[in-house]
Amino acid sequence: SQQYETAIQQKKQPLEMELSPKHRDTINTLKLLRCYSQTLNIYMDLRYEDAIAVLDEYSDLPTEEQATPHEMKLIQSLKCLKSELVKLPKVPNPLLAQVEEKLNSHFSGRPESKGICFVRTKKHAHAICDWISKL
Repeated sequence: SQQYETAIQQKKQPLEMELSPKHRDTINTLKLLRCYSQTLNIYMDLRYEDAIAVLDEYSDLPTEEQATPHEMKLIQSLKCLKSELVKLPKVPNPLLAQVEEKLNSHFSGRPESKGICFVRTKKHAHAICDWISKL
């Protein structure tokens, strides 16, 4: 949820301000938790492909050669999450089908029309824009 992401951000910001290497593992863990939260929310609210895209975009961890032992665990965890997500059913979201039906019925006769779609997060907005452009 947005509250969860805000809480993570509030914990992460003071640590990043210190610029201390001792907080590196904690900061990377918090970043990864935020990524997990975004991925699961996108999977539940939108499409499977959008959730995979969130994981693919996540690049805040160092390369395996530069990673600390803790960061290696985070990298393995990220790979594990992606492999588990790939196993989940790729069931179409019924709410998106309803939205598509409404968009088609309302805008098909008036292509110059515009609309507003309210979503939970920026990631949701990007995913919805991508989805609409493919309709």
